[in-house]
Amino acid sequence: MKRFSLLIAGLLIALGACAQGATLFAYPVAPESLPFGRPRANYVVEHFWDAMPWKTAHTMPMKMENTLRGFADFLPIASADTVHRSVNKLIAGARKKAECFDALMTMAEATFYSDTAYLYSDEVYLPFVEAASKFKKLPAERRERYARQAHVIKASSEGMTLPEITARRSDGSEFALNDTVSGAMTYVIIIEQPGSSRFDRVRFAANHAVNSLAEAGLIKLMLIYAGEAPEQWWLTTAGLSGSWSVGELPDAAEWFDLRQSPGVYLLDGKMTVTAKMMPVDVLIANCENLVNSINRSIVE
Repeated sequence: MKRFSLLIAGLLIALGACAQGATLFAYPVAPESLPFGRPRANYVVEHFWDAMPWKTAHTMPMKMENTLRGFADFLPIASADTVHRSVNKLIAGARKKAECFDALMTMAEATFYSDTAYLYSDEVYLPFVEAASKFKKLPAERRERYARQAHVIKASSEGMTLPEITARRSDGSEFALNDTVSGAMTYVIIIEQPGSSRFDRVRFAANHAVNSLAEAGLIKLMLIYAGEAPEQWWLTTAGLSGSWSVGELPDAAEWFDLRQSPGVYLLDGKMTVTAKMMPVDVLIANCENLVNSINRSIVE
């Protein structure tokens, strides 16, 4: 039902945009013979860029951005392989004209990756930045920036396995973030940045459910400072229980998405990222729900 509702919403948005002449072209219409839902969404996504005016699209930036957003409306319903083919088709077409590809990259970041993204998706954005990092007609500084974004996405996005990353304790010793020796079901990495508030960390560390799960070995807690931690920061960690691994990571920006602080990552027992940028309130609620569920099962 949710996918059906999303498809209807996407169709209404698309029809409205086309009716107002706000897009570059009329969106493709799926044959009536196809069932509602994913089959029709796949058709639209597969053929979305067939009518794209590659040579002139960049001269109409507002229409180009509206068109990209119209495309994004269908992506939650379409299958992943169809989305990937269509994105690759868009990139290949835009690369034929440097101005078009340049404009597309700015819009792709705003649509899929920025703090105010229209449809946040690392998976959709990754092909864009991989292509842009190798597109020699873009300035070297921008290529390097896109390459860094690609590296971060491949290192720590949902579904990715965390690479071997080593953090440093206050005494200079090191520990691996992707060390699964503890055998925990879930690993929680909280990343703080210079100048960020410690309020969320304090609330999380003081929560009874969180501490119960950590003591039982069900979750492993790690607090990381993104950069070289000042002495004052180390002092604020002194009250944390022994179930926490605390360290600094000077090159954190090369591995993690730091657009939010604190940045919260959840990983499974095999160090595969299952969630990122989760609000601390949500994380605490999940821990409390898990403890309540365990307690109920014991009583029953």
